[in-house]
Amino acid sequence: MTLKTLPPYAAHTLTVLLVIMVLFLNISYWFNVNVFDEANAKELIVSSLMLDSSRDAIASEIANKSLGKWPLVQRALGSRLESRISDFIAGPFGQPIINRLASTIH
Repeated sequence: MTLKTLPPYAAHTLTVLLVIMVLFLNISYWFNVNVFDEANAKELIVSSLMLDSSRDAIASEIANKSLGKWPLVQRALGSRLESRISDFIAGPFGQPIINRLASTIH
C-alpha cells in the first residue's frame, strides 16, 4: 500500500500527526536549550527578579508578612519598609541573595 492508494482521510491524518510530532520536537528542543540550560536559566531568573516590578512585589510581600500582625504599624511604616527592602534587593547585598535563590530554584 502506497500513499497514492491510501484513502484521503488517512493521508490527512498522517500529515497532521507528522506536523504535531515536528511541533513537539521543536518545543522539546527549545525547552532543552533555553529552560533546562542551567546558566541560561539562572541568568533569566536573576534578570527577571531584579526588575523593578519584581523587586517591589517581593518587598511588598515581605513587608505584609512581617507586619501582618500589627496593622497600625503596617499602615504607618509599610510603604517605607517596602521601598527599603526593594532598595536592599537592588543593592550590592541583595545581588548574592538573588543569585543564591536563582541557583536554588533551578
